[in-house]
Amino acid sequence: MIGKLLLTLLVMALAVVYLRKQAARRRQQDAATARQAAAAPTQVDRFLASASSSGHSSRGKGQLSGSLRWLLWSLALVVILGGSLYTYHRWQEHNQEITVLLYRDGGESPVVYRVPRHSLGERSFVTHDGIRVTVSATERMEVVGL
Repeated sequence: MIGKLLLTLLVMALAVVYLRKQAARRRQQDAATARQAAAAPTQVDRFLASASSSGHSSRGKGQLSGSLRWLLWSLALVVILGGSLYTYHRWQEHNQEITVLLYRDGGESPVVYRVPRHSLGERSFVTHDGIRVTVSATERMEVVGL
């Protein structure tokens, strides 16, 4: 279970690294084209420059404001932490030890077994020591700790 979580985190980290490198490469290309455009402004460049100076500038593709970026990172953190806590809680519950009392035919004192919750079946169970116990039709099984 932890391996799956670590693998997911590794894939996410690699995706972030890849996206950052791609963004840096795109910025370098934009800077190079801007230098070329500044060296020889065309009529379109002059029009775009006048439009941006008059207050009609638009934000480039892929650029997010600081608050939106912070919100997205916070949301991702909440999702990761929530999933991790849920997985840990399910793992704890899955491996919780419970007590099984097995009453034999004669009605004498019960045989007590310590059993992980995940190995408890309908008419059988596997103890903490790895012993498989099958309950017969004449025996009575009582589960303590559910």
